[in-house]
Amino acid sequence: MHRSARTSFTIFSTALCAWGCSLTPTAATPDPPPDFSIAVTVLAPPSNDAPGVPISARPMRLLLEPDGSLRAGVGPGADLDTYPERVRTLTADQVSEAYKLALDEGLLDPANPDRREGNPRESTDRRGGITHVVEIRAHTDRWYVLLDGGDDRASTPMVERLAEWSYLRE
Repeated sequence: MHRSARTSFTIFSTALCAWGCSLTPTAATPDPPPDFSIAVTVLAPPSNDAPGVPISARPMRLLLEPDGSLRAGVGPGADLDTYPERVRTLTADQVSEAYKLALDEGLLDPANPDRREGNPRESTDRRGGITHVVEIRAHTDRWYVLLDGGDDRASTPMVERLAEWSYLRE
């Protein structure tokens, strides 16, 4: 290879790599990190623990641990300090689905206006009625998202999916 051809190839390769690297997403990856965990607490009035009430409006705490263990606690006593009983272990595909759901619903987005740092137990921003508190750990970071509960909230699909995997029904 001539010197000018090698120089041109080197410049082209460097430019191509720089262009390609700039298109690589840096936020969240499609595969869950090894430390991915998510806890969803539905803070709701005790009267919501009744047949006919949508699952996303019932008091409960659902916890997906990094090893795939899924824990669920349902009823008026479920709160942010509840460490629910283990109900099953999810497959790697199910954990990936939960991660993708969190990604798609904006729960992993650093720019999410409902995202907060710190301890949700110390939050004074309770909204009354039904509140979803979503605690997340991923890529060695921890944060939580505090949302009004309801069918149109970003956390509702996560509540419904984890509840389904926990064998909870409406």
